[in-house]
Amino acid sequence: QMKDVEIYPSKIQDFKKIIEKTYFKSLAEGGHSLGVDAALAIGEPTTQLTLNSIDYNEYITILINNDVRFTKIGTFIDNYMENYREFITIYDECTEYVGISGLNIKTPCVDENGKTHWKLIEAVTRHPPPNGEKLIKVTTESGRVVRATKSKSFLTRVNNKIIPTKGSDIKIGDRLPITVKLPHPLDINDDNSKTEKEYLNIIIENKNFNIELSYDFGFFLSFFLFSPSTKFSDYLLFTHYETNIREKLKSFLLANQVQHMFLEDYIKLDSDFVNLINDLTSDKKSFPDFVLSGNFQLMRGIIDGIVSNYKNCEYSLEEINIIFPNEVICDCFINIMNIFGIFCHRVFQNDVYKLSIRYGNYIKFVNTFKITVDSIHEFFQR
Repeated sequence: QMKDVEIYPSKIQDFKKIIEKTYFKSLAEGGHSLGVDAALAIGEPTTQLTLNSIDYNEYITILINNDVRFTKIGTFIDNYMENYREFITIYDECTEYVGISGLNIKTPCVDENGKTHWKLIEAVTRHPPPNGEKLIKVTTESGRVVRATKSKSFLTRVNNKIIPTKGSDIKIGDRLPITVKLPHPLDINDDNSKTEKEYLNIIIENKNFNIELSYDFGFFLSFFLFSPSTKFSDYLLFTHYETNIREKLKSFLLANQVQHMFLEDYIKLDSDFVNLINDLTSDKKSFPDFVLSGNFQLMRGIIDGIVSNYKNCEYSLEEINIIFPNEVICDCFINIMNIFGIFCHRVFQNDVYKLSIRYGNYIKFVNTFKITVDSIHEFFQR
């Protein structure tokens, strides 16, 4: 396959190193079952190619270097195709295939019994829709939406088993699996007695921010993401005057030695600290990557901060409705809820993303989280 390949003389040494590295990586240890590996090597591309793709702009959840990222599948695959272009294999003249199992990247997967696991991504493929056909859009009763090909791109529940299904065979009334309980990606338990502390240490402009990944930091992140913008980049606007909220924010800022000043309707913050939080949240567009792989207290603080904000949350005796500034934050919140085993209905209406927590999930939510605003917490307890 290499006899017709041309290469610049200056790149020969680099090419030799790639060949060397690939060769030594391929060597098997003594006693290893080579027959099994050979079968997998033959079967893997075939398996990948029988399961066709979802749309470029669909979001996926992946675990990379202990951080959980919520990203478009197209962006994710393009990145690895670009970085590992020398390892691309072409199938059927139009499908590009790259094995990435050695990178230890994982994503949530469901088994035939409906249980969710974090599984290694063996490979990525990129190809146009088969035969140039249009993608189909499927919307579930609970508000999940996905666009995929008419080939075997879907899973459905048949006779209490999850099986691959062609998109062309999907019909109204079919049951598609949706995550309710998502295992913590780092296999951490919700242990309130855990004493080990985790810190995010970042130096900006010679200022060392050593932030504990705590309940109060989670609360602050939510307040920051949902706070209305002001004309001053280092100000946060209050939407109400709850003393408990002010005290919790003040406690976080003092504990982490962040310079601040409380005014009547605003908090003035250290501008470098605001820049740091803006970077972590992609300018208020999403939660930081470390949130979904963080400790449970950090996630509890995030939930408390969102629900404590009157502007975001509506609640009654039957359900809680939470309004989100964008789709990414909404779907990140769904993942957090799934880690606690709580299911949400998702609604997109009038350019607004909203989640509804109902019935038994409402009761589980109330029993799982303590809300800072006394009036809300007391209502939930009733």
